[in-house]
Amino acid sequence: MTSTAYDKLPYPSLVYADTSPWQLATLAIVSGLKPPTVKNCSVLDLGCGDGTNLMAIAQSLPQATCVGIDHSECQIQAGKQLIQTLNLSNIKLLQQDFTQLNTLEIGQFDYIIVHGFYSWITPELRDKLLQICRQLLSPQGIIYISYNVYPGWHMDGFVRDLMRYHVSQLPEVSLPMQVMQAKGILRFLASLHQHNKTAFSVFLQEKWQQLSEVDEGYLFHDFLETENHPVYFEQFIKHIQQHDLAYVTDVEFRRYLNIAFSSEANEAFSSLFQENDTKREQYLDFVYQRSLRRSLLCHSSQGVKLQNETVISNCYIAAFLQPVVIKNLQNITIFQNKQGEQVEIKSLTVRVAIQILGQCYPESLQFDKLCQQVQQQVSQDLTELKTVLMYALWQLYLHEHIELSVSPAPLTTKIGKFPVASPLARWKATQGDIIINLRCEFVQLDALHLSLLPYLDGKNDLKALRKILKKLLKKTEHASQPLNYVNLLDQILLDLAKNGVLMKTS
Repeated sequence: MTSTAYDKLPYPSLVYADTSPWQLATLAIVSGLKPPTVKNCSVLDLGCGDGTNLMAIAQSLPQATCVGIDHSECQIQAGKQLIQTLNLSNIKLLQQDFTQLNTLEIGQFDYIIVHGFYSWITPELRDKLLQICRQLLSPQGIIYISYNVYPGWHMDGFVRDLMRYHVSQLPEVSLPMQVMQAKGILRFLASLHQHNKTAFSVFLQEKWQQLSEVDEGYLFHDFLETENHPVYFEQFIKHIQQHDLAYVTDVEFRRYLNIAFSSEANEAFSSLFQENDTKREQYLDFVYQRSLRRSLLCHSSQGVKLQNETVISNCYIAAFLQPVVIKNLQNITIFQNKQGEQVEIKSLTVRVAIQILGQCYPESLQFDKLCQQVQQQVSQDLTELKTVLMYALWQLYLHEHIELSVSPAPLTTKIGKFPVASPLARWKATQGDIIINLRCEFVQLDALHLSLLPYLDGKNDLKALRKILKKLLKKTEHASQPLNYVNLLDQILLDLAKNGVLMKTS
């Protein structure tokens, strides 16, 4: 990745919820590790761009220490200006080549983020990257690292080769023009095959649909940059082992843990895997044509082992599961998650727990507190109730129906007298219709919600906010309509709270 190209056409400023320390710590605990405490942890983001992702972490963990490093001067300068605007005191960005880092001077970090980096540098620099990560990682620390993998990238590699060859035939043109030409040649090839029904034709149509609207920076750095070196998972494991690092798990481990195969296939896989986790993961990459991995690493001295339901007792639980069908005769309630996936729950105890979690979402509840609230509605011995819930919630977690966390996000669904939205959300509301919440997620809002957000700075009470809302509405088509501003403000604040935007205040 060349610094000049990166400055001229920056990678898009995104947030990645999976890189947040509370997510990484939770996965580590589920994998049998004892990661550093999240509340006051230290976080390093190598290749941080303008630091948007790190800022989202910093505002959610005000007692944490966050450091971002990137070689792009313009990206770092833009990030520093935004940090000053947001008045974030627990984050700093450094413009530096990672190979020149003084590891003794910078110190160690509990959580290291290496997103979109490993695959985009030369093999020689990969060694340096892993060496630095190992040196900078605290004894119990966790590394998050994303990388392109085969076999999935064999097909993407064809698209990359096509685009790079086509661009190489052009006279010297600007980077945006290169991106436009790259999209053009893919569109042309897809159009030639649009009436065919072969697997290759279907792939071209799908790839054109996927890439036609992507950000210029994303397409350039993924498909046109000189360096992009996918690996097989087994090769990656051998590489990290050379640097005394160990594989913990992948962000998406639950998706592949619950794959349903026939008994014959399971027997065949058992023979192939031979109880070797690396082999299992590699075979599954072949089965599902994976092209990207987001892995967690630790020091090789750590012992990694997937835990059981007992880890629930030390976790906070959140769930967006809404009842859609109630079968009174069978006492079964069907719940649905955000993705539209449904789950049947027969146990009254579990149903009550899910309903309690749904009412307070996106806030989470500590396991013991949840059990206490359930017992108020269910006549059941507390020890027995905990046993039932522990197993049921663990199964729901493994099937991706609920969320676990070692610490709660600093958000609230309770509307205080002086509501406060996160600083990053308030700023993003002035830039467009996509904001960033306290869960490190993108959220799309309508114009009215966006216009009110900048005023949720803790200086305006509910009475003042109603007056502000009234003025804002005079500028819209609602101006001539009779409105109940008390109810309207309450609804807007509730919407923002349910989207994880309102902060807990002392």
